[in-house]
Amino acid sequence: MQRSTLLFFILVAFEPILVGQTPKSVRTPLIQLELGYLRSWHVEPYITRKDWIQVPQTWQDPRNFPGSSQYAFTFRDTSWKYSFNHQHPMFTSRIRLTSNPDTRWQFFLMQCAMWNSWHQLSFMFGGEASYRYHPKMRAALQIGALSGYHLLHTLERGSLMSIDGPDGGVFAGANLTLDYELNRNWRMRLAGNHAIIGLGIYYAWSPKADPGPRSEPR
Repeated sequence: MQRSTLLFFILVAFEPILVGQTPKSVRTPLIQLELGYLRSWHVEPYITRKDWIQVPQTWQDPRNFPGSSQYAFTFRDTSWKYSFNHQHPMFTSRIRLTSNPDTRWQFFLMQCAMWNSWHQLSFMFGGEASYRYHPKMRAALQIGALSGYHLLHTLERGSLMSIDGPDGGVFAGANLTLDYELNRNWRMRLAGNHAIIGLGIYYAWSPKADPGPRSEPR
């Protein structure tokens, strides 16, 4: 899943270079590239996992015990704390779907690669709806599918091992963001959802506004 998502991300990001633009590309969506860093705070500083862990070198012949058990190990009731990652570098590309870049409402297809809260590389593909209510401020809702999140962990010889399962892998998520534009390229961003809030700084770059229709001389 991660490889296919990354391949799609690369193809979309470099489509204008690979395909090229023609005089008919006046109404094509505008691409925007963004490099940023987010510092996050979680609702809980860490999570606690609890499980029965097999104690090494505790095998005993089950014939020494009553019943018909085939296995005889000693297990230990173990709990551990797992701290979140709070540093999130990320790279994002957006494809504008609206024809007019100056309207208050804007809609985008977006792809993002980031280092997530579980110390893992994550990819996101989805959409963004944003509204500019001030010349320098814009609020947005991001919704999409995220990969690289493995929410279920087990303890194996003192190491946390990821397990793909119904509680991990790929899931749907949403964020609310508030941007303040420092200048044409730099912006501050407040982002959050039900479990996390973050403050970051981003550098955005995009080509010039869509050109107007060409008029050929007669």
